[in-house]
Amino acid sequence: MKRVALILSGGGARGAYEVGVLAYVFDHFARVRRKTPKIDLILGTSVGAINGCFLASHLGDPALGTRRLANLWSDIRMDEVLGFGIGQMTALPRLLVGGGQQGVGVFDVEPMARLVEREVAWRAISRAFRERRLTALSVSATEISTGKTVLFMQTAVGTPLLRRPRRGR
Repeated sequence: MKRVALILSGGGARGAYEVGVLAYVFDHFARVRRKTPKIDLILGTSVGAINGCFLASHLGDPALGTRRLANLWSDIRMDEVLGFGIGQMTALPRLLVGGGQQGVGVFDVEPMARLVEREVAWRAISRAFRERRLTALSVSATEISTGKTVLFMQTAVGTPLLRRPRRGR
């Protein structure tokens, strides 16, 4: 059985570029082709994982979903995704000399977590699996305290994995 996978990379601002390409594919290209492309698997890392989850939650109408995502990206403010306060300021010297025992980043990612929680329609992803619009969704991110890649995968019921996912080193 032939399947189509959409693989979205990480890299901060690249997420906005990805959304531009997705908007083209699911809107203009779909109109020219007179058919919306069927995506079976969505795989993303970092910001690509966020875009992938958002798209997975809008597979019922991906053109509308990508337009909403494009609007989200164009209207977003820095303080809605990254925080920098006294906690990050006091941790900065430790970060510059190697981070110590505890994983520390330059920014507080809690605002991004709230944005993702608010904007991704998680129940719609489950519905996409039930309605067989999606076969698999895989997201990966770097665990800041260890530097290891963490992979999360969800598949539709009865979908065998080709290979067992492994944790990065």
